[in-house]
Amino acid sequence: MNSGEIEDLKRRIGEVAGGKAYNPKHAYTKSLEELIEDLKVYQYELEFQNEELKRIQNDLEQSREEYYQLFENAPACYVIIDNNFRILKRNKLFDSHFGEFLHEKEQFDFRSLLEAASQDVFYFFCQELFTTGIAHPVEVNMRSSDGKICCMQIEANASVGATEVVYRMSLNDLTENKTLYTAIVASEKEKRMITDNVNDMVVISDSSGIISYVSPSIKQFGFLPADYIGKTLFDFVHPDDAQMAMQAFNEGVGAKGKNAIIFRTPVKNGGYLWVETSGTVVLDE
Repeated sequence: MNSGEIEDLKRRIGEVAGGKAYNPKHAYTKSLEELIEDLKVYQYELEFQNEELKRIQNDLEQSREEYYQLFENAPACYVIIDNNFRILKRNKLFDSHFGEFLHEKEQFDFRSLLEAASQDVFYFFCQELFTTGIAHPVEVNMRSSDGKICCMQIEANASVGATEVVYRMSLNDLTENKTLYTAIVASEKEKRMITDNVNDMVVISDSSGIISYVSPSIKQFGFLPADYIGKTLFDFVHPDDAQMAMQAFNEGVGAKGKNAIIFRTPVKNGGYLWVETSGTVVLDE
C-alpha cells in the first residue's frame, strides 16, 4: 500500500471502530459482503496496533540495552543491594575490584567486603539512607580481590517500597589519592623536621617578600616565628641595608636564580647582628 491508501484505510477503520455499539438485532441488516468488509477493516486495525506495539517494544528494548551498557561499563563501581545488604546487581568495574569474592556466591553480603573499622560508618550511612532516601558520601575501607585494602567513597540513594528497600550505590576508588596525600604529608613532616632543627634560620616568602614560614632557630635573635610571619623580609633589615637587600631580592626573583648578600638584622633586645643569607627561587605551577 502507498501512503494514500494507508491513510484511507485508517479513516475507514476509524469510521467502523467508532460506529454504533453492537446491537444483535442489527446483525443481519448488512449483506455478507459488507460484514466481510468490516471484518477486513478490523483485521487491518489489529495489524496496525500490532505493528505499533512491536515498535514500542523495540524502543523499550533499545532503551533498556543502552541503560544496561551505561551501568555495566561505567567508569565507577556500581552495586545494588537489598535491605539485608545482599548484593543484587553489580557492574564490571565492581567485579574487577571484588569479583573474586563473589563468584558462584548468591546473595553475597556487601558488609563482608568492609574492614571492621568501617562497619559502623556504613551502618549509620544506610540508616540515613533509609530515613531520608539519600545520605552524605562516606569513605570506607574495603578489601579487594588481590587482598589489598582500598579506600572507597560511597554515594547512594534508596528506593523505599511497600515491603522492601533497595540501595543503589556508586563507589569511587580514592586509594591512589589517599596514598599520594599520605606521602605528601610524610614528606612535609620530614622537611619540617629538618628545617625546624637546623641552626641556620630558614625563611620562606612569596615573590613580594611576605613571610609565610620561619624556622624555630629564629630564637637566636630573640624572636619567635609568629613575630615574622605576615611581615616582609625587609622589615628585618637595617634601614641602611634595606635598599641593597630589596634590590638583591628583586634581581634574584627576576632571574629565578640564587644569590647571597650580607646585611644587618635586628635582635629583640636591641642592636643588630651581621648575617649572610642566600636565597633560591622555587616556582609553583
